[in-house]
Amino acid sequence: MPWSSTYSRMLLGATAVAFPLTATVLKPEKSEKQELQEKIKVAKTMIETTMAIQGIPGLSIAVSVDGKMVWRSGFGYANLESSAKCTANSVMRIASISKPITATLAAQLVENGKLDLDEDIRVGFYKFFDLRSTETEENRVRN
Repeated sequence: MPWSSTYSRMLLGATAVAFPLTATVLKPEKSEKQELQEKIKVAKTMIETTMAIQGIPGLSIAVSVDGKMVWRSGFGYANLESSAKCTANSVMRIASISKPITATLAAQLVENGKLDLDEDIRVGFYKFFDLRSTETEENRVRN
């Protein structure tokens, strides 16, 4: 049976409709790496905006997913006097942020039975320091 112009037009029409659909179906979804890069881009913008608003001179950041480092970077200045740029390896003073970290670690030790909040803290230090004179009678972790 010879091809008629009707069949040719139908085939052409079907191809015109199907081709974009196959292109959509065959188009690979964003890879995890691409998604991560997009998230990092958003994070960078948020960090830079927050630094500008809060007057933060510099910071270092590291992000890990499932124990694997996926991003690390520095922003701004590590030292304003010397204009030293902040890098992913810049060392920062931890300052008051150490208090909630210490409290969290202490709570985990208590939870695991490795720390007693009511034990005299001097007990573990007697061999290193002369702790006979104290300002308070109770020197407990809890205090």
